[in-house]
Formats: sequence, C-alpha cells, structure tokens
Amino acid sequence: MKTAVLILRSFASFYALLYLMGFGFPVLLGEYSQDSFENTSVLLMCLLFCIALVICWFRLLFGGVLFLLWFIGIFILSFYFWEGAGVAFVLSTPMAIVAVAMIILGYKMAIKRSHT
Repeated sequence: MKTAVLILRSFASFYALLYLMGFGFPVLLGEYSQDSFENTSVLLMCLLFCIALVICWFRLLFGGVLFLLWFIGIFILSFYFWEGAGVAFVLSTPMAIVAVAMIILGYKMAIKRSHT
C-alpha cells in the first residue's frame, strides 16, 4: 500500500510540474493580470491545485478531495466561463482519476488505522 501511495503522490507532483509550467510560470512572468474573471479564475484554480498538492503529501484522503474539487472547478469553468477552453477538461481528467484513487486509498488507510 505504501508503494501505491508513493506512486500517486509522485504522479501528482509530476502533474503539478507540468501544470505550473503551463500556468504558474506565466503568472510569475506577469503574463496574467487580474483584470478579468477568466484570468482570476485561472489563478484561483492554480492556487487550489498547489494547496491540494501540499495537503496530499500529509493527508491523502483530504488531498484527493481537494483535487476532485479542482477538477470540478475546471469542468465548470471550462464549459461555462472560459471561451474555447474545452481542452482544459480533457487535460485535467488524468488528475481526476488520480484523485479518485487517492480518495479510495486514503479511505482504506483510515479504516485500517481505526481498527488497529
């Protein structure tokens, strides 16, 4: 079980590296401004992802729930608010699968801890 947890956390970290290269570094370079809802929501989704990444290294279940909330936010924003960003939903789907696996594994670990 420890190997599965490490694989999930490592995949989330690798995905975070790719995600931050696409969205985090442009923020640091000043390419995004806070003048529109679209830019602000991209920054908020990036912040939620970073918070979920940090938390998943300490509390797998809670981190998985936050990643799932991030995915739901991406889904809603990409289809209803961000124009022409339907691919964001497709690109975030692998992380949603990992989030569900984190929730299942975190739940199993919590049950195992409560029985010992």
